[in-house]
Amino acid sequence: MLREGLRAEIPFVFDLAARARRPAVLRMSPALAALGALGARSLTVALISSVQGGFVLAFGVFPVRAPDAITVVAVAVGVVFAFGSARWRGVVAAALLFAILWIEQFWLAIPGNLLFCERTGTRCDLWATALAGLWPQALGIALGLVAGRLVRRGAPGISALSVGIGLTGLAFPIVRLAIVPFVGSSPTGQSALEALNWVIAAETLGAAVSGLVVGFFGRWRVPDAMLIVVFFVGPWLPQLRIFQDAPRPFIFAIDWTLVTPALFALVALLGQWVGAAAARYFATRTPTIP
Repeated sequence: MLREGLRAEIPFVFDLAARARRPAVLRMSPALAALGALGARSLTVALISSVQGGFVLAFGVFPVRAPDAITVVAVAVGVVFAFGSARWRGVVAAALLFAILWIEQFWLAIPGNLLFCERTGTRCDLWATALAGLWPQALGIALGLVAGRLVRRGAPGISALSVGIGLTGLAFPIVRLAIVPFVGSSPTGQSALEALNWVIAAETLGAAVSGLVVGFFGRWRVPDAMLIVVFFVGPWLPQLRIFQDAPRPFIFAIDWTLVTPALFALVALLGQWVGAAAARYFATRTPTIP
């Protein structure tokens, strides 16, 4: 009776709830769904980090220091995306991609961790370290499976922003693995500088490819561009406090690697413009009959 009375008093609220639909994720192949899930996970981390970075920039302190919680939320968002796009096959592909990337990072970090323990005289427990990195991933996957029903499978297409950011997310692990034979897994000195240059070059290329994908397949030019800037620049907002605390000459002698996020964003935006121009060209071009 109470419900019927409320429906009579505020019918538009009930009508709106009845018309509300679950958000849709474009239908893609499992491989593209996994790539989009990686992009959704990376974008979620960037958005949360950007909010924290803005808080640090304004007040000088982190509001929440819980990287594991951020990982859980980001992985869950990625799994929800994969389930909405390709259902269980997408979830399996996304979980496999997440596992491969985590194994690579853990394997490459082992020599550095062992060296640190040796020099500090502490005991390295690799199993405990692995477990500490695995449980947020596993919990995120479980929560993502529970929340997967919140989205529905949409029409066939390409989720340009998620796939583009996913491509950017692959740039670092690919180049990091490729340069191991040349600089080692834990480079130092000149080797570390060479590794850094290779990583920056690869991520610049990844940003360009990401922008091309977003520009060519994307439909929301301005929102996509804004999210691209937030993705690259937002997590680095705390670095701006260096400018406030450092002496003025530091502004002109700043290490150029601190401005690389802005460079990546600029390259991605340029790639988006080129991709959008290419999409317009192919859309307006009329085939000729020989």
